[in-house]
Amino acid sequence: MVIDFSAPISAFGFYGTDIGDFSGQVTVALRDTTGVTTNFIVNNTVNGMNGSLLFWGFIDATTEYDRITFGNTAAGVDVFGFDDMTIGDRQQIRKVPEPASLALLALGLIGIAGLRRHG
Repeated sequence: MVIDFSAPISAFGFYGTDIGDFSGQVTVALRDTTGVTTNFIVNNTVNGMNGSLLFWGFIDATTEYDRITFGNTAAGVDVFGFDDMTIGDRQQIRKVPEPASLALLALGLIGIAGLRRHG
């Protein structure tokens, strides 16, 4: 299955059902807007119970993608279901400060509060 996007995306996710109950794994190929393709094999339980469910997704604040291709490592033997596909563009991605940055900010605020008490 191939999805071509009319506008570039930078985030994508989906729920998959029945993945791996007959030894298959989903492959995902992401083609960026420069034509470079990055390949993934979605980690999942192999030979698991029928009806299993997983979520897989990515967020990339620096690269935009125009095509996603899905494959199957056990094509013809295992079949998958997809649901609730979610997309986002670069403008929807917000960078969250790292925990270390938050700790430095907290120490700075504590220091300023301490100066105000003693000043």
